[in-house]
Amino acid sequence: AFLTCPDIRCGATFTTEPQYHSHMVESEVHGGQPPQFSHFHMMLRHQRGQDLLRSYLTRLHGITGPVAYLDAWFAIQEWKKLATTHETFESKAMNIIELYCTPDSARHLDMTFPGAERITTIHQAVKHREHKGLYRKTRATAGIIRNLIGIQGKDYFEFTTEGVLPPDVFHQLEWHCFMKVFTALESDVRFKRSNEYGTYAQLHVVDKAHRQEELVKDYERYRLMLIQQWTRGFCAEEKAMLDKANEIVDIYMKREIDLIYRTIEKQTVRERVREIRHAEQEKHEGTKLLTEDVVFWTEDSLLDEMYEHYTTALINKMLDMPELRKGLMQYSGHIKAQSRHMHVEIQPPSGKNKQEEWFTELMDNARKSEKGALPVNAQESVIIIQRRMRGVLGRKIGRKKFMTRYVKLFDSYSNCAYYQNNLTGESSWERPRMTKHLYHKSNW
Repeated sequence: AFLTCPDIRCGATFTTEPQYHSHMVESEVHGGQPPQFSHFHMMLRHQRGQDLLRSYLTRLHGITGPVAYLDAWFAIQEWKKLATTHETFESKAMNIIELYCTPDSARHLDMTFPGAERITTIHQAVKHREHKGLYRKTRATAGIIRNLIGIQGKDYFEFTTEGVLPPDVFHQLEWHCFMKVFTALESDVRFKRSNEYGTYAQLHVVDKAHRQEELVKDYERYRLMLIQQWTRGFCAEEKAMLDKANEIVDIYMKREIDLIYRTIEKQTVRERVREIRHAEQEKHEGTKLLTEDVVFWTEDSLLDEMYEHYTTALINKMLDMPELRKGLMQYSGHIKAQSRHMHVEIQPPSGKNKQEEWFTELMDNARKSEKGALPVNAQESVIIIQRRMRGVLGRKIGRKKFMTRYVKLFDSYSNCAYYQNNLTGESSWERPRMTKHLYHKSNW
């Protein structure tokens, strides 16, 4: 609760007792006040201090004198706690005036202080008023025309403060009662040595320690509340961080699952393609091998017959030519042998050995012809390799060897198949040429 200076010249407000005491000493307004003024005021603010002070004054003076002023001050403090709109605001104020301020009151106070007449005037106005609130009904003065025709003035409500109890009605009386009690105690040297004051001093020490404990508890509660606020804010941040972490985990988990799924899908597709390929080839394996073997052997037979016919014809043609026949005989040594027995000496031409030129030229031409008869592209080379593998066993061995080199893969993005050479690491969208002969019309 705030501390308000009771001096009507000041009315300053403070939050702690040390501030209030320093104000009483340092302020120019209270230059004439003794230092005990603020301590006496603090004594009146405590309920136990009020009880002990009233007990002491009652023991000395009864219910009159300073006790009446003290009770009036207490009554004014309780009345000041009421709001002006409270239903008992006026009734309690009138009771205080009639109990302490009127000449015929039971506990009449000294009404010689400044502002006492104002209290009496307000009391009479409120007591004998004929309206409530700030508006009263009245009649306007009739004008000339109304007086001529005998019509009264018009009724209306006018604003007035007469008969209204102001909140500061006891301002001067409160200060007057306070100073009366304070003066009576300051002139009484027995009060400081009384049992009541000793009890108050002890209670003040206990109350100070209690208030210190309450301050520590309040500070602990404040710190706990502050920590709870920090914790709630930190929990919100932690939850946001956790949600973000879970979101990231879900993203990466989805990526990993998709990667694993694609890997499994590729492996499954590869196995399924191999099964379908094997099933498609197995139906036509025997017929195709038999057909290819028949064609191959027919081709070999035709080639053998062709070589046999043309070789014989070539030799016969060469034998018909004297120069070729003579050269063959010279190369084979028949002419030399005959020359020894027949004593025929044929001198070779001078210079470079012309005897072997015809044969060297013949062999070169034969090699060129042979090379011209060999396959000149990859497809024909594949045919030659395939002919070397005879029968079903050879075909299976060839396919197995081929499968270790080439793999057919499927690209999910382009929705197309491509072929990869495991030995070189090369890949191509074109189907290897050899597969046309190993798998014929298969879609491998």
